[in-house]
Amino acid sequence: MGYLRFWLAANVVFFHGWYEVFYTTGLLSVYCFFAISGFLITRICNETYALSFAGQSRFFLNRLLRIYPLYFVSLAFSTLIIYAASSGG
Repeated sequence: MGYLRFWLAANVVFFHGWYEVFYTTGLLSVYCFFAISGFLITRICNETYALSFAGQSRFFLNRLLRIYPLYFVSLAFSTLIIYAASSGG
């Protein structure tokens, strides 16, 4: 499936570069790429985090620890930029 996803991703890049030529295959490639990627992500998550309460809690803890630290850093940085811009800076 790796080669298929690579071909679909390349087709999407060509679609963005040459819209008129790759219009039909580009749109189809986007839909197929998302469908295949969703299937693979679900399969990997199912293998890594078993379908149990303990597996689900590990999954959500992992997501929390991966997403929220960067979220709070970005929030603080954006707040500082907005504050500096509004104070005439």
